[in-house]
Amino acid sequence: MPPAGPPTGDAPAARLFELITAHSVSAALHAVAQLRLADAFDGETSYTDLAEKTGSVPDVLLRLLRFLVAQGVVAESAPGRFALTDMGAYLRTDRVESLFAVALLHAGPHHQRRWAALADKVRPATGEQSAPQPAPAASPGAGGGNPFNMPPEIAAVFQQAMTFFTRSTAQAIVDGYDFAGVRAVFDVGGGHGTLLATLVEALPDISGVVFDLPEVAERAAQQFAAQGVGERLTAVGGDFFQHVPAGGDLYLLKNVLHDWDDEQATQILARCRQAMTPGHRLLIAESVMPDTLSGSLASRLAAMGDLNMLLNGGRERTLPEYSKLLSEAGFRQTRLVPIVPAWIGVESQLIEAMAI
Repeated sequence: MPPAGPPTGDAPAARLFELITAHSVSAALHAVAQLRLADAFDGETSYTDLAEKTGSVPDVLLRLLRFLVAQGVVAESAPGRFALTDMGAYLRTDRVESLFAVALLHAGPHHQRRWAALADKVRPATGEQSAPQPAPAASPGAGGGNPFNMPPEIAAVFQQAMTFFTRSTAQAIVDGYDFAGVRAVFDVGGGHGTLLATLVEALPDISGVVFDLPEVAERAAQQFAAQGVGERLTAVGGDFFQHVPAGGDLYLLKNVLHDWDDEQATQILARCRQAMTPGHRLLIAESVMPDTLSGSLASRLAAMGDLNMLLNGGRERTLPEYSKLLSEAGFRQTRLVPIVPAWIGVESQLIEAMAI
């Protein structure tokens, strides 16, 4: 039998036990975020000082810190004295590419309860498999609205986490895609406009429109004004299942299509095509599933993302699956553009298509 998962020198049973109990690591990282423990470090710091800064019980915090040492999040330089590792530093809130909000969201109990329903998704009760999935209130990947009817405090963390991912992807798109000849970019399902604002700040000849639900578009307009890009960016409210505004020469869909089944995704693409002039471009920024998976980091992230979308009623797709959707909606796929979001260092791909 071939080895499974990432390379490891551990015995298979020991590795499996770690996977079974991996929730303990998530819970510990969620506690770190709740306590804002990473912010309490000032270089090498004693556990008693950390306890005082976070209002924690010293002996109990010491046990948590030593667990984090075993995970590589902190290092114990001397008995009772700890420092953040390069990995642990990503949990600080003052870091531009901080994963603090991501830890609060993905390692929190609300998210874990969703994953507890996985078996029911794989083997639903009689009659449930064909039942329609509840539609998100907005495009979850775009960072707008409260897509899964979360409690307000969780929804706020969700917005922070999605903003982190969007900013990282936006910079990678700026670095990796050739915008020569593009004057008007329309971001469909663009949420609060973080992606579009990043693009126009880096590309002074470009203007744009973010299109999302009316209440989301209103917040995007406020953000554009606050960032000083309101003269170049417009926020338009509407429903991308009904129509998409015309006038762009490049349309963007970032983490929108994976929220929906094939029929709905094709409908969104068709509405984009109706708004576009033949020859104009569509750029899809989504996770593209490999045709076959391995134990690599890229494969692990893709597979995890697909199961996460399964729980939401959506799916990640392979390149042939995206090509089929595009063809049915009136597009021709033209090329793949590699990008590397800096926070993770794993190459992903933009799918470029042309309206025909």
